[in-house]
Amino acid sequence: MLTKTLKGCAGALLLLVTALDNLFAAEPDSKTAAAVRAVDVSADHLEVDHGNRTAVFEGRVRATFGTLHLSCKKMSLQYTAEGEVALLSAWGGVVVKTDDGKANAESAKLDVLKGRIILRGNPSVVSGGRRLEGSTIEIDIQSGRVDVLDARGTFQLRTGASP
Repeated sequence: MLTKTLKGCAGALLLLVTALDNLFAAEPDSKTAAAVRAVDVSADHLEVDHGNRTAVFEGRVRATFGTLHLSCKKMSLQYTAEGEVALLSAWGGVVVKTDDGKANAESAKLDVLKGRIILRGNPSVVSGGRRLEGSTIEIDIQSGRVDVLDARGTFQLRTGASP
């Protein structure tokens, strides 16, 4: 019953998932691999380690991916040998805004290769009059499946056609 209810209230997350999904273009030879489009990032400090294929942004991090805006204290990118982002992790007051909604969490992880987003640390997603909160929110970008631990929220139920 809870799963059914969460699927019903997951509309708030679907807007976020749709915005994130639009950031990725599936490669012709792979259903799971994806490439991140242009990203504008600003931060107080950037450290790049080519040997470990990582880039760490610290202090007043702001990133824009199309219509999605992310802000946090620290963001780490792991990238493939081809230079494509494989994993994005963000910590410290993570805020993700789209045209239609907003998500907050203490930390966020976007696994590009697996197409999964994990929000931890009192995450919440708000869109219109809908709000979904929990201790952890996991989103499968491709399927739209949302798993919420300690779920609570406000959402609109559709009860059928009105007379």
